[in-house]
Amino acid sequence: MRGKGILLLLTFLQLQLHAQQHIVRNYSVQEGLQQSEVAGMVQDESGNLWLATLGGGLCKFNGLDFDCLTERHGLLSNAVTQILRDQRGLIWVAIEEGVCSFNGEQFSCFELEDICPGCSVLCLEELQSGKIVLGTEKGLLQIAGQRIQIAEDALQGIYVRSVMQDDEGQIWIGTNEGIMRFDGRQLSRIELVDGVATGSVMDLLQATDRSIWFGSANGIFRDQGSGFERQSVPYRLASSDLISQMKDLSILSIFEDSNQNIWFGTSGIGVIKWTKSEGSYEIISRLEGLSNNYIYGVFEDREKQIWLCSSGSGIEKLLPSFQYLSEKDGLVSDLIYALEIDSEGRILIGSIQGGFSVVEAGRIRNYTTKDGLIHRTVRCIFRDSQERIWVGTEVGVALFEEGKFVDFSEQLNVKGNAVYAITEDAEQNLWFTVKGEKFLDAGPGGIRKWSSDSLVSYHTAQGLASNYVHTVLADAQGRMWFGTEDGLSLLVNDSFRNYDKSSGLCNKRIYALAEDSLGNIWIGTGSGLSLLTDEGVVCLNDGHFVESEPVYLIKKVGQSLFAGTANGLVELHLPSFYQNQPRHRRYQSAEGFKGLECNQNAVVVDTAGSIWFGTIKGAYVFHPQKAKAAQSAPKIQIADVKLFNESLGIIPQSQADVVSADAVEFESDENSISFEFQGVSHVNPESITYNTFLENFDEDWSPASNRNIATYTNLPPGNFRFNVVACDKYGHCSPTTSSFSFLIAKPFHTTWWFRLFSIAALLAVGTYLYKRRIKTLLKQEQQNAAIERRISDLRLEALRAQMNPHFIFNSLNSVQRFILANDSDQAARYLGLFSRLIRLILDSSFSSLVTLQQELDTMELYLRLEDFRFQNKFEFHLEVDPDIDTYHTKVPPLVFQPYLENAIWHGLMPLKEKGSIHVRINQVEDTLHCVIEDNGIGRRQSEESKSKDQKRHQSRGMSMNKKRLEIMNELKAFTGISVRIIDLVDDQLRAKGTRVELRMPVTYS
Repeated sequence: MRGKGILLLLTFLQLQLHAQQHIVRNYSVQEGLQQSEVAGMVQDESGNLWLATLGGGLCKFNGLDFDCLTERHGLLSNAVTQILRDQRGLIWVAIEEGVCSFNGEQFSCFELEDICPGCSVLCLEELQSGKIVLGTEKGLLQIAGQRIQIAEDALQGIYVRSVMQDDEGQIWIGTNEGIMRFDGRQLSRIELVDGVATGSVMDLLQATDRSIWFGSANGIFRDQGSGFERQSVPYRLASSDLISQMKDLSILSIFEDSNQNIWFGTSGIGVIKWTKSEGSYEIISRLEGLSNNYIYGVFEDREKQIWLCSSGSGIEKLLPSFQYLSEKDGLVSDLIYALEIDSEGRILIGSIQGGFSVVEAGRIRNYTTKDGLIHRTVRCIFRDSQERIWVGTEVGVALFEEGKFVDFSEQLNVKGNAVYAITEDAEQNLWFTVKGEKFLDAGPGGIRKWSSDSLVSYHTAQGLASNYVHTVLADAQGRMWFGTEDGLSLLVNDSFRNYDKSSGLCNKRIYALAEDSLGNIWIGTGSGLSLLTDEGVVCLNDGHFVESEPVYLIKKVGQSLFAGTANGLVELHLPSFYQNQPRHRRYQSAEGFKGLECNQNAVVVDTAGSIWFGTIKGAYVFHPQKAKAAQSAPKIQIADVKLFNESLGIIPQSQADVVSADAVEFESDENSISFEFQGVSHVNPESITYNTFLENFDEDWSPASNRNIATYTNLPPGNFRFNVVACDKYGHCSPTTSSFSFLIAKPFHTTWWFRLFSIAALLAVGTYLYKRRIKTLLKQEQQNAAIERRISDLRLEALRAQMNPHFIFNSLNSVQRFILANDSDQAARYLGLFSRLIRLILDSSFSSLVTLQQELDTMELYLRLEDFRFQNKFEFHLEVDPDIDTYHTKVPPLVFQPYLENAIWHGLMPLKEKGSIHVRINQVEDTLHCVIEDNGIGRRQSEESKSKDQKRHQSRGMSMNKKRLEIMNELKAFTGISVRIIDLVDDQLRAKGTRVELRMPVTYS
């Protein structure tokens, strides 16, 4: 056994000497956690993490604050050893004496003493049926309704450390002496393939691929269908504390993440990760950034972040986007100024006052001046098309070949100069940028263009903006760009075109250059990011992404542009930028980029697609795919509602995206209400902002703010609904709002019931007098209405009596004229027509309405009489819409006659030529339109040309007709009659006649 242990130890110690540091964020007592030992965690629908602590009770964590529930809230004990969230959303916690469930408001607890004296809960599990089972020293128990009972008899008398049900329904049980399986009828022990003793089995897991895992004091075991085999995990030889605890190695928990990777919490070496895609194990311990090597459990939240529950250090969140290498991993300096990758995939690192390093498979090999490096400060590293590695230092350039350095400084005329950047053009010429002569320790500076047989230098004398050149870019068109201390220089045909602030640059000091797929040049300056296109240069410091800060490096990777600044790393999504909807992310300490200040041109992409950045705190490795996986909109919930700053205890218990069905009612003077709310996101909780909107009060949503309290004072009576939404700094907003509906009642003296009561009281006091008065007034009103109607009828009859004699008088005058002229034939003929007309008039005299046909017959007889009397002085035309039912359509009698008379006497008679009258009647919808149009001299000329007799005699037909129609309207006998008289004129505004338009409703008999 001893020999096997040594062999196992040696197998475990075969590990890389150095590994990348993981970025870990720790939350413990200093951050508000009640107690630093956390046995496990779950997450609720609102995104809150619930932690089982071994002395602080059950604690809720929303990303910013901890809120712990203890014995004073109904928990049996503050020492919580297990935690589980079941299918219904209930949170179950186990303590030594029993188990409790929490529904969001209160605990329901079950003690073991009655059913299993002396037992303690060692594990807690939910079966597929939803049944909760408990593992104890004496067997398996289960929750049945409101009590604990013993499970199947076959599962009693065993020391149950862990329980798991597989997809076939079989129950696997980890005991203190191995693993067992229950198929529903029989319990059987599982033997291992190699016969190795398992010890206590602390946890069990069936993975997505159906393989079974368990962890024990003797390591990790896996069954892929042919029996359990112990897994060989490589251990690190670089940590004395790991070696001292290897004899106590124990697996405490097993967890599978969303990528089907398996995580193992251990009792001494941190956490072990088995990566499914690679089939390999990785240890993450204090060497890689953890605060503690004793890990109770592992959990993945809904944002795909991995959390570790530790013994003594609270909880730790692994920030997957970044890892890093620093002096603690074996680098000779943290000031990383140069990065490159060689043809074999090795990462080459240059540092300030540290030298040159090669990273291969986690191993670091450092080179200093003792190894032939010409200076300990390395400014740049470049791999050319011939796979040669060029190293620019503070005093020149060296070629790195097969672990040795060859000084090329004199050959390139850069001896004593700091070389800041190196690149190669399409013709395989190498370009070297050099620090300028204005610095005391520098040579002539400028640019060197070198091929195997020639060397050309460029300085300010040839038009270069400055001899201090920071960076160089060979674009897709073969042009050479140089970023200098005094602007941007473009070399074309051995002459320079320069750009400075007057050209649109943010700053004349140029640190970095990059070209995107559209051929546009991105420029990192001393105070922001600039962009050069065919249209010119524009400074992008108007709130886009980098503000007015130095940009030291730029790198295009895929559709993203990375800009390294003095305050973190910014990733810009290029397609969205060119669509005028720019999306960007800034990576800082909270996201794992703790180096913050990037260094000039120190960026490279490795063979796995990860991006390396040089910072003042080491070399940081960015994993883009892991960063994208950790993007999720925050959850929003209303945490409290307060009235005059006093909590009401009416927090909506529904989830954040559900609106309470019934509005909470407040009195009229309870009108100062505050809402506290919380957006839950564990990616970057400090960056969450809120927008609020109170319906029926606010005009629009509030601007984004990180304040999580909204207060409304002096609210008026009415119905309201408060809404809040949370967003993170990347623009991901909660998909639904959290809402709270409430009602503020009206003051009692303004309510409808109070007004109704007041009116009823007044009515009760004066009911008797009011009723008597009403009867009296009603009787008097009826009498007055009858009298008024009779008076109006008499007025109408009097007008008709006036109008008919008026017409008869005019007609008899005409007969008299024929008799006086001794024209008996004409008189007889005229009297015949006149008698027919009189008959029609008499027939209509006793009716308020006649048929349109009767009125047309009367009108035609009248016109014929007048035409006959005036010896064909005029002609007339009657046009009636054939669709009109003239025999059933009713009109007032003689309604047209006054206007015809007026047209003949005052319009046509003064004419020297023959006149004409046109009468047109048609129906538009429910209105009868009648137009009487003549070609007479018009009203104005008629008034001026009246004889004395005419002036003495005033025609009363039209005025009487007008009064008649007004009375009919008053009596509602025939309403809606309108008359319009229009003077007709020609193009020279000379009178050419008169038009009368009558409109009346269509009335049928």
